[in-house]
Amino acid sequence: MFVFFSGGSNRQTPMLMTLLSLILGIFLIRYPGISGSLFCFALAAIALTYAAIRLLRCQRSKKQGIYAPFDQYIGVFLLVIGLIILFFPRLILSFLPFTLGTLLFFSGFSKLPFAIDAFQMRTPARIPFLLSTLTPIVLGIIILMNPFGVTRLVIRFFGLSLVVNAALELTAAFFDRTNRY
Repeated sequence: MFVFFSGGSNRQTPMLMTLLSLILGIFLIRYPGISGSLFCFALAAIALTYAAIRLLRCQRSKKQGIYAPFDQYIGVFLLVIGLIILFFPRLILSFLPFTLGTLLFFSGFSKLPFAIDAFQMRTPARIPFLLSTLTPIVLGIIILMNPFGVTRLVIRFFGLSLVVNAALELTAAFFDRTNRY
């Protein structure tokens, strides 16, 4: 969240964004179930609003004698998506851990040849290579085995990441101001 300017080491920290990030992170850690539901309801509201706009635009175009099938198709698509999100928020929230689990698994799996090479060449970094390969694979499998059960955990982890990031930004801003004066 730092903005770096060319020509020096001036850094501006958007303190408001950092504080909002901290508050959001605490809220996500404290209330993961409500946070997920609120996220889905907000996403559904956005999709339904855009659907209404597209369908109204299509109606107005028809009254003017202009055929606008793209607005109609997008409007219907967004309407269906908005209703699915609104009525099945748990299904939508399960995609978050599924996506994370898939990415973790393939990330670890792609490192497997490097870990094998490290052991064959007996490099001193073979244990860290092995851990950096097996950890994402195991976590990915655990998440993929129970995506509904880990939704709250993923939301909490995201909240914790926001809190840690905000704390680091506040610390960096403090040291930056201390060093300037």
